Amino acid sequence: MSIQSIDEVTVAGVRRVGSGDAARRIAATVLLGGSVRPTHFSVGIQRAILDLPCGARQTLLDAWCDHVTAFADDCPNAQRRLCVLTDQDGSAPGIHRVEGQLEVRIERDAAALRGTGGVLRDMARTFHPDDFLVVANASQILLQPLSQIVEALLSLHADIAMIAHENDAPVTLMLVRCACLAELPEIGFVDLKEQGLPIIASGGVERVEHGKTR
Repeated sequence: MSIQSIDEVTVAGVRRVGSGDAARRIAATVLLGGSVRPTHFSVGIQRAILDLPCGARQTLLDAWCDHVTAFADDCPNAQRRLCVLTDQDGSAPGIHRVEGQLEVRIERDAAALRGTGGVLRDMARTFHPDDFLVVANASQILLQPLSQIVEALLSLHADIAMIAHENDAPVTLMLVRCACLAELPEIGFVDLKEQGLPIIASGGVERVEHGKTR
């Protein structure tokens, strides 16, 4: 598991040629909870990673539900929807408590070995092309509110905006327009960071934004 804090990190965004400034509706927060193959850790815990305890009397999934609920309270354009994507053979997390009318969906990958880009492309077909998704690796503990992180990403006015390490390597916590995901291959394995981002950028980039946030 990794611990991600927004404190003193880089945000980077890409705006493609011809992109409009449609209303930036955030249709869902999507947690990537699957893997290509089981790890020694996932086999050893004998449960979904999101079912691990995180603080007193809550699981990691509970913590994410709290983040998304608070985020929707702060952002009028954000839907109260949390989607957890898991692989076909992995353990699915249990939903123990949901507050604030948050819709939680646990979804298995539609096809095996699609990769993070592939499963997001398949899911994005159910949303409007101008909708945005907040996408995050499920195996993260946020040290700052999700609303603060997304506010920094929204400030870039980009088609894809992401948290980045100091060397500009992307972290799996990003804001992405669904129309971008439609450009990824319909079949086959597509890793979002390794293959997906270059494919999307190949369609023409108007500008790349960088910035620091606290």
